[in-house]
Amino acid sequence: MVLPHPNPDSQTRLEQEVYDKYQIDPASIQLIEAHGTGTKLGDPIEVEGLKKAFKKYTKNKEYCALGSVKSNIGHCATAAGVAGLIKLVLALQHKQLPPTINFERLNEHIDLKDSPFYHQQPVTGMEAERSRETSGRDQLIWL
Repeated sequence: MVLPHPNPDSQTRLEQEVYDKYQIDPASIQLIEAHGTGTKLGDPIEVEGLKKAFKKYTKNKEYCALGSVKSNIGHCATAAGVAGLIKLVLALQHKQLPPTINFERLNEHIDLKDSPFYHQQPVTGMEAERSRETSGRDQLIWL
């Protein structure tokens, strides 16, 4: 079976399985590198799946940066995934949350209000306290 677009319920289940299996507390995640296609259909579905997945573990608001490297460098076709991974590795190396450049406005079908997520605009440092709470692991997620 081929799905014509992402499925938020499947995404939510998969994320929760990963969080449970690897004992990841979403309240400690500081950055999500989303697939972020820039489409009116795909991006809202991806964000809804994330919101549902996090809701099981935390009620915290606006503590996790949400970004996608695609707005910085374009889609890159088959290299899109590795570009996101490189972005996260560099964020860890420099202990900084990178901005999403070339961002003008949020997709009107995405609502970040009352969610764990916010749009990362300026470069900021990672919160060392939250990293220590997770046994010294910096929590970044690559989708």
